[in-house]
Amino acid sequence: MFLPITNSFALAHLAIGWGCMSLGVASGAIIGLFFHRKEWLGVYGSVPRRMFRLGHISFFGMGALNMFWAGTLFAVTGGEDLAAVGSLGLILATASRPPTCFYCGVRGINRALFVVPVTSTLVLLIGAFSLLGTESRDLQKASPIDISPLDSGSEFESVGLSEGHAANCSAVL
Repeated sequence: MFLPITNSFALAHLAIGWGCMSLGVASGAIIGLFFHRKEWLGVYGSVPRRMFRLGHISFFGMGALNMFWAGTLFAVTGGEDLAAVGSLGLILATASRPPTCFYCGVRGINRALFVVPVTSTLVLLIGAFSLLGTESRDLQKASPIDISPLDSGSEFESVGLSEGHAANCSAVL
C-alpha cells in the first residue's frame, strides 16, 4: 500500500529534521573542541567565528522547520502540488544554508551565496501559505490511538489488573 504523497513527504521531512538535529549536535561538538583557542577563527565576535556559530545553529533551525513542515503535511489533505513545491524548497534550503554559513566562515562573507537558501525558504513559505486554503484532516479520526474510555476492566484482567485499576486508567483518559 502506498502512502499519499503528502504523508511520504512528511515522513521524509521528519527524517531530515532529526538528521539536522544530529548534525547540529555533531557540529557543535566539533566547534567546541576548538572554541577555547583565541587564535581559532579570531576573537569571539569575529566574522568567521560568528559564521561558524550561525552554521551550527542553522542545523537546529532547519531541523525544526522540517519537523514543522512534516506536521503541516500530516494535517492537510490535498494540495499535493503545493506540498511538493514547499518540500523541494525546504530541502534545498536545508541542504544549502549550513554549508553556506561554514563556507563564508572560511572564505569570507559573500552575501550573494545566501540567495539560494533564502530564496528556497521563500518557496517553502509560498507553499505553506498556499496550503492554508486546502482542507485539513480530522486529526481525531486519523489518530491511530483509541483514547475512548474503557467500558470494563476485562482488558486489564488479562494482564493481572483489577477493575478498579481499569476505572482509574479510564478516568485518566
